[in-house]
Amino acid sequence: MSPLAKEVDLKHNVKLVQACERIAANWLPVNQELLTQIQKGLKEGAYDLSPEFLIEEITSDIGLFTYCLREISRIKNLDNESRLDPVKILEETDVATYKKILLVAPEEISTLSLKEAQPHQIGKLKEVLVGASASETLAESELLDSSFAFAAHILRHLGLTLIAWHYPEEFKKVCEEASDEQEIEVLLAQELGFSPSLLGLAIAKNWKLDPAILLAMGDREAVKKLSPDEREDALKTSGRLEKIAEVSDLLGKAAAPELYTVSEEDLVLAKEYINDKLGESGLRRIFEQTKKRSQAYQKIAPNVFQYDVLLKSAPKEKEPKTHSVTLDALLKENRFAKYCPQKMVEGLRKVYGMLKARLENKLVLRYLMYSVFPHTGFKRGCVFLLNPELMLLQPKIALGSTPLKDYSPYKAYPSAGGTNPVREAFVCNVPVVRSFAGLFEDSEGSIASIIGLKQRIGVLYVEPSEFLGEGQDHNNLMIFKAFLQTFCDILNIH
Repeated sequence: MSPLAKEVDLKHNVKLVQACERIAANWLPVNQELLTQIQKGLKEGAYDLSPEFLIEEITSDIGLFTYCLREISRIKNLDNESRLDPVKILEETDVATYKKILLVAPEEISTLSLKEAQPHQIGKLKEVLVGASASETLAESELLDSSFAFAAHILRHLGLTLIAWHYPEEFKKVCEEASDEQEIEVLLAQELGFSPSLLGLAIAKNWKLDPAILLAMGDREAVKKLSPDEREDALKTSGRLEKIAEVSDLLGKAAAPELYTVSEEDLVLAKEYINDKLGESGLRRIFEQTKKRSQAYQKIAPNVFQYDVLLKSAPKEKEPKTHSVTLDALLKENRFAKYCPQKMVEGLRKVYGMLKARLENKLVLRYLMYSVFPHTGFKRGCVFLLNPELMLLQPKIALGSTPLKDYSPYKAYPSAGGTNPVREAFVCNVPVVRSFAGLFEDSEGSIASIIGLKQRIGVLYVEPSEFLGEGQDHNNLMIFKAFLQTFCDILNIH
């Protein structure tokens, strides 16, 4: 569970309980035309021999998909040991159960209407649909089941989607004020008394979801009761989900201009990531999958559910691929690069080539985070920056498999007993290396270092992966120093 969730006090928990009761009585809106079509098919036996068509129709509507998942979990009264793949539970449910769930009046599911939706509510639906379709398409690059990745993305956004429909004015106000998703999370927590991620987890707590999905939703406690092997599998799967989440989220935001502004540079980097993972046709595949997944919504509002923005990107000459330096030139700039894995070296050559070509610092930094960090061998990390007024080290940039909301701010002075590597690193002139210890219960080690010796502006924190340097004699600390120096060179920090 996120640090923010842990800080919710009793008063806020009461508000959360009230919100859950309100939502349970009136779920997300469903496409009534689609529901009518499904009800007709159920009555006429159209799905008896081909239930896969029923699943396809259910998963084309976010409200209907999550409603069925909720009701099936309730009807089957699953035991506490159940750990379910959301789409597989739909596939394994018989038609008779679907008749119990879906042969009801539409208002028994929800009185909310898609046809009366406000722009920011439609924007949230578009964002989630596009992101889920992107995750589904990118899943193969991380050896994930595509339907699992699709469902995981929808559930990761469950809390915020529910707030968009049940607290529309608060949602609209915060979206207009916030500059990024982390700020949306914080502002809504202040406004409502609970965060979106906490709401999503509270709603889905009885659904017996796969631990990897709960981890992706922000529940760090999800692996506590698992066996060591199960815990390892859940963490690996969650890590793979997080690898594709950032690009999927970015494409979702690009499709929802009602809520977000996405820069051309970010789209370029997303396109490069997709090309690397899926080839030149990757973006087109995501576009086609999104169109397929949103057919039911397009029938209601064909002019609103358009995704041509996914196929737009900056001119090719602006892409990072066009810039690189020789290995010798790289080693002159960053002597630690010689200790790095080959793919990381290739990425660093591009970074320094981009610096030489005088590209914007923001673009180069995004490339370092998006395209180079995955090749470091570190499973996760965070850039903490100093807020001098509050003397707080605040998490600003998440790296790898753990979202930013899972990191907490820390006081900028040593902790009692020297147990916090971020706080220790801020007052140290050399990296702080911890074996079998870090910021999370499942941390297997950590490295942290001050950013800027002359002017201390923050801390870089990472956690090594067990796969670091597999088959090669790479040094964790040297790889860390290479990454840190590159970060400082981009921002001209000394």
